[in-house]
Amino acid sequence: MDLGCVRLSERHLRHDPPEPAEVAATLATSPPSSTGRWPWFPDWPVSAPTAGWSDWPGRGHGAMLEQGLVVYNRDRVHHARLTRDAVAGWTTRLAAMTAARRADLPGMVEGRQDVIVGGLLVLDQVMARFDFDQLLVSESDILDGLVASLR
Repeated sequence: MDLGCVRLSERHLRHDPPEPAEVAATLATSPPSSTGRWPWFPDWPVSAPTAGWSDWPGRGHGAMLEQGLVVYNRDRVHHARLTRDAVAGWTTRLAAMTAARRADLPGMVEGRQDVIVGGLLVLDQVMARFDFDQLLVSESDILDGLVASLR
């Protein structure tokens, strides 16, 4: 999918902080389906071993924010769990702040303050589509998810 935090931020989140209409435009990148979710997510089945979980690769920005980590600590970020409520809460809080204010938060990874809102909007929609109530942060890219799918 041609979608990501930088692309969405550049296309829609032009003010600092983003205006509510810009957040709405981000969510409406594709017209919502009758379920209120982005329709371009395929109807992939969610198998029993992974139901309720998501493997979200990256540096674990949300996990760092949630834990207030000032310095990256892989042992605390890798396999940390984030609830959907935490993701939604951080999305709301960060969207209301300027990028400069976001940069000052404990746990904000340098250089991500401008695009994290777009990324969290995508993450929230992914969690909604698959009805995940929490996710497992992976610092091993998608390898953990691929291995789990082989079981």
